[in-house]
Amino acid sequence: MDEQRWLTYQDLHGPQTVRLSVGEWVIGRGEDCEIVVKDYGCSRRHAKIVVAPDGVRIADLKSKSGTHVRGRPVTEARLEDGDEVRLGMVVFRYSEGLPPEPPAFEGGSVYGEPSPGLARLTAALQRPAGSINGDTRIGELGDSLPTLMYAMHEIGKAFGVDLPFQSVRDLKTVGELLDVIERRQS
Repeated sequence: MDEQRWLTYQDLHGPQTVRLSVGEWVIGRGEDCEIVVKDYGCSRRHAKIVVAPDGVRIADLKSKSGTHVRGRPVTEARLEDGDEVRLGMVVFRYSEGLPPEPPAFEGGSVYGEPSPGLARLTAALQRPAGSINGDTRIGELGDSLPTLMYAMHEIGKAFGVDLPFQSVRDLKTVGELLDVIERRQS
């Protein structure tokens, strides 16, 4: 009988569980990856997991932030049951055997720790249209400065505008953010 191998993680899409079958699994932000991760700390094609009958290996694909296994940077490593792998800001847990419990750290995470601010931000951004307006204070959308800056960066990307974190750090309202986006679109 085939041994079951699993990868669990949480990104901005929420908790994820992937059953790994024999073959190659590219992980990254790119839509062409077998495992697409919503985290801009990950490269488009960040790492590759190779599942073979004799074991599982991970290789970094020359990513910018590197691949870490058991807390150490690696270019290639063998994965063992229970290993933690970090790509960008997402922590993956590799396990063998029965399906694992879904990740318990709901609401967003950085290195596996809960982030209530990200949960509130996600909920705020899913409000019905019109409930967030130009006078909405950005601080109402979440409580963590890095989370808010990341969200503003993401909002800019949705409008096709690259907003460096330095350009959004002092904004106070959604209206100010939209003004910056409009100026950069011109």
